[in-house]
Amino acid sequence: MEFNKDTYLETFDYHILTRKVIKALRSKMSQKEINLLMGHSFNQVAKWETGVTHIKWENFTDMCVVLDIPIIEIFKKFFNSYNNSLDLKNFYHSLNIQNNLQGSSDSRTRKIIHKILKTQTSVDLADIFYLIDTRPSMLIGFLSNFVDCSQIDILQEKYLTFVQSLDLIDTNPLVIYINAALQLDPYQSLKEHDDDLLAHYASCSIKEVKKTLNQMYKLDLIYYKNKKFYPCLFDFSFPFLRDQRLRNFAKYTMQLTADKFPTEHESVDWSSAVNYTLSSTRVCAMSVGASEEIGRLISQLHDQIRKVIENDKGKKENVQVVLTQLYPVNIYKK
Repeated sequence: MEFNKDTYLETFDYHILTRKVIKALRSKMSQKEINLLMGHSFNQVAKWETGVTHIKWENFTDMCVVLDIPIIEIFKKFFNSYNNSLDLKNFYHSLNIQNNLQGSSDSRTRKIIHKILKTQTSVDLADIFYLIDTRPSMLIGFLSNFVDCSQIDILQEKYLTFVQSLDLIDTNPLVIYINAALQLDPYQSLKEHDDDLLAHYASCSIKEVKKTLNQMYKLDLIYYKNKKFYPCLFDFSFPFLRDQRLRNFAKYTMQLTADKFPTEHESVDWSSAVNYTLSSTRVCAMSVGASEEIGRLISQLHDQIRKVIENDKGKKENVQVVLTQLYPVNIYKK
């Protein structure tokens, strides 16, 4: 099965999703109780949940506030940095940094952005969910801070892909490396599949390649056509998701760096290492202020790296690891 992001965005009904989310948010509270808390003299909540009227962004944030949902703290955790404003333009700014929305050629995305930035019109919550969903996995990661996504029927397919991908990465971090290798020009130019080539570019054994491809194929994360595999377009990226299942991927990548990063010029096969290679590690005493400043620099760097990757039209020669981390060593559990 081939995952097509554009088709998915066109066919998925985000207005139905907003109705389900609002109903899940109020949980066991009645519509009448929510109306009273929000100051409505009529049954506005029923109109939202039945689709008579579309819920707006400010309705969603107001509802979170009256339900004592720590929405600002959720935004701070989700975006890694966020001010104390629930203003939609502020939220959009943080979302745009992550998803590069202003660079999108999608007509609906551009119309929504125009409405947010250039008009005083209230924006449907469904449109905001659409913007969040332009990056696979991000919508589930975002909504999981507010509701149990496994209980919302319209999200079942996305939630299942999200969970299966996390579980697979937890048990086999090579999934991300193999999927990246499938996107390389040397593989895509082949007339038929070659395990040796993937093993070379993913830096693993042929046995590991076969096992990983089999796992991904069984979960419909990749598909097989014309005698070779095609990569999953779900990008295996979980922006700002703090999940224990991602730890093994981090450990694998750090160990790969420790084991294989060249320390001597003679140890490198320069005939194949055509991409730029650089490593810098610093361990030092540091103040809170300095760590915050470096954190901002790393966030800016991540944004610039994402833009470079998205605009990369050149021939893909290698699977590249870009690794940046900042943390105090003494606060983590042993």
